[in-house]
Amino acid sequence: MRTKTAVLLCAMAACASAQGWTEFSIGKGGQGKTSFSREGLRSEGAPLVNIVWRAYGIPQSRIVGPDWIYTERYAITALVANPADFQPLLQKELANRFYLSAHRETREVPAYTLRAIPGQDEKRGRPCTPADTSKKGANSLQTGLITATGLADQLSTMLGRPVINETGIAGKFDVCLQWAGGEAPAALRDRLGLDLVAGKANLEILVLDHVEKLQGEL
Repeated sequence: MRTKTAVLLCAMAACASAQGWTEFSIGKGGQGKTSFSREGLRSEGAPLVNIVWRAYGIPQSRIVGPDWIYTERYAITALVANPADFQPLLQKELANRFYLSAHRETREVPAYTLRAIPGQDEKRGRPCTPADTSKKGANSLQTGLITATGLADQLSTMLGRPVINETGIAGKFDVCLQWAGGEAPAALRDRLGLDLVAGKANLEILVLDHVEKLQGEL
């Protein structure tokens, strides 16, 4: 008995190469790992909003569309030989398969600003300890070495609104944060010497004018 896969496969290798992909497949997925590289992405089940993020280069906190794009998951492999081809090709696939059309505009939106607290640089020099990494939970952010911009992007995804990096910090540092409810600002101050300030900002937004769910296995 053959197991039915959840992934839509391009039947012939020539199909991917003819479209500029070295490898491409997409179909319904579930919870699973996602990895990104210079060549593209692989995921066992990414919410559609994450795929749109990678296609257009705009974080999900600045994508406006129907609620289901956050919950409908798709297994996808999208790899290219030339990284410059990735976004144009993925945008084309989204248009062809999900009938996605979108436009960019600037709006004033709720946002956070991430700033360094003077005199607290030593807090970011501390590596994560076993005690830190044993406390994983819903409100937990643990990374290896990461830039301040990378941290802002991660926080933006978790907090559901844009986070603008104004720390001026160069280089990378370990991040091990846990918090409950609205205590993320306190965790950032205590563990990393960073302020998370709520406010508003004029930012580029991607508005999905039309998008449809992938219907079955094409």
